[in-house]
Amino acid sequence: MPKLKSWLVYDAVEAPLGVIALAEHLPQLEHLGMLWQSDHVVPDVDLFPVLETLRIIVNVEYFSRKNWAQTDFGSGVRSVAITSLAIHELTDDSNVLGSFCDGTKYTFPNLRVVHFSQARVVVPKIYDFVRRHSTLLEVNISFAQWAIKSLRLEALLKLIHGTGRWVRPADQPWVVLDQPSFDEYVVDGAVPPDLAYNWGAFYDFAFSRAPIPDVDGPEEPRYTCTALAIRFLDKDDDYERTAQLPAGAEYFIDPKEGPCNLLPELQELRLSVTDEQDTGSTFRETMLYRSGSIPSYLKAWPKLRKLALHWPFRDAYWECPHWEHRHEEVPFVCAPCDSVKIPFLDWLAPHIRENPPR
Repeated sequence: MPKLKSWLVYDAVEAPLGVIALAEHLPQLEHLGMLWQSDHVVPDVDLFPVLETLRIIVNVEYFSRKNWAQTDFGSGVRSVAITSLAIHELTDDSNVLGSFCDGTKYTFPNLRVVHFSQARVVVPKIYDFVRRHSTLLEVNISFAQWAIKSLRLEALLKLIHGTGRWVRPADQPWVVLDQPSFDEYVVDGAVPPDLAYNWGAFYDFAFSRAPIPDVDGPEEPRYTCTALAIRFLDKDDDYERTAQLPAGAEYFIDPKEGPCNLLPELQELRLSVTDEQDTGSTFRETMLYRSGSIPSYLKAWPKLRKLALHWPFRDAYWECPHWEHRHEEVPFVCAPCDSVKIPFLDWLAPHIRENPPR
């Protein structure tokens, strides 16, 4: 099958020798997806000269890591063809994502879309991966909650705009770093926060951005955010690890509280909160009383075209607004479901699933 373009197999475990065999028999492979079994050996993507999309689901439980030796990257792998990269870590002790984020090992000069799921790597390392790949336009990242404390919203905005510094260069020990999460907030020389932290804890986000043609200096934003998705936790879920006030979409949208002035070109905003809505709440109560009059806040977002707010209505019913049915209750239009299982963040990386960008 020398002309085969796509190979996606997630039910069988792939090993280094299998990847070598694939490269020998499928030299024109453009899309590769596989279940990976080792945390010490990472796929040698340099074997696929025209590979555009790479998806890896990491599970090291199938084989002992002792069966394989550490990969020698030499001067590093520079994959020019890859434009979309997705890595999903299923095990706690995986190091595959850490290897991909190591600038001395892998470089993707044309990468446009990235999706890291359940990451265990320290946050600065992943943020620095995004910083180094200036071609990235769509980023979708979720961290394992137990691995870190809450992310900082201000640091996320710097990541989007391309103004943050996350890893100190070896030859520049004087560089002051930004702190992406509350784990690193106490580090000496940290940049003090400018924003009030009353949006709640979060570990998952996705965004799309567009490059700004003319940038005056290194401190000026190099990108403008066009779409943003964040899932906040309720304070009771992780209160001891956040030092933040309760989560709420209304705080984010409120022009007095939120960062609307920092996102002037935002066209799409999706916010999710984990606290469960009270049974029997009406749409009016949700939009006006519970959330501080969300419709009036939208005036502060002039470019916004799409807004999605989500609370977990597991067993909720909304009262029918029509007078003739005032004594009846109708189920909420969306089927009750667990917010964790909602593909809330997948919308920002459509190319990673089916149609990789050209």
